[in-house]
Amino acid sequence: VERLAESALSTLVNTFSLPGNSPQTRQQIPPQQKPSIPTLDFVPSTEQECTLATIIQRLEMENELLRRRAIELQAANVLNEAYCAVLQEQLAFKEEKGKKKTASGRLMGDGMPVLLTGDDFYERVVQWEKSQEEAAAAKTNRKAVKVMRDSKLADWIKKCDERTAEIKRIEERWEKAKEEWNEEKEKWKRDKTAGLNVPAHFAKLKPKRGPLPKAIPCPTIKRQSPTANKPSSESPEQFDGYSSSNGDSAD
Repeated sequence: VERLAESALSTLVNTFSLPGNSPQTRQQIPPQQKPSIPTLDFVPSTEQECTLATIIQRLEMENELLRRRAIELQAANVLNEAYCAVLQEQLAFKEEKGKKKTASGRLMGDGMPVLLTGDDFYERVVQWEKSQEEAAAAKTNRKAVKVMRDSKLADWIKKCDERTAEIKRIEERWEKAKEEWNEEKEKWKRDKTAGLNVPAHFAKLKPKRGPLPKAIPCPTIKRQSPTANKPSSESPEQFDGYSSSNGDSAD
């Protein structure tokens, strides 16, 4: 660990956190240098030289495998470096955004002493109090609008359900009336075929469904200005996900 702390990768063993704009460390693998004197360019003349040549050849193969493994690790390190660069940009942006944001309830976000009687500080106090009042008024207005919207939406849904039930009752009565009319017409046909004393034409008209209840329009709520009690000139707010026609048309 001590040797690693003295190298270019010392940031890996540090106990303190690094800022987002800290430079990234890079550790390159040096290229393999070929020996100036070839080790296997001789013909062994004795059994001992043959054994040593075999051992040297095995060691060189192991060294080549280690070198290839190191190259693979370096390639993985390049990919990790690209990924860390993206994370570093996001971290730096978040840290910079956090520095600009003033803490809630604090007039001077930097915590430095200021002259309380200065004009600049007085103007800041006025602006801060005004912004706090506007934020509180806007929050209260949003809550009131939400309560009103939920109440109107619940009432509208209830009326739509009642209209749907009424349409269902009308449809059922109409179907029943058509069945009775068809039965009476079939009976008239049978009596006429049997030669009974019946009118020449079936005079009873086929029943009609009649008009359906009109569609209930979706309620609208006008947005209130946080600094005034009168409605603003903005367009009224409609509920998303609902249709003012309720999916039916009145006949």
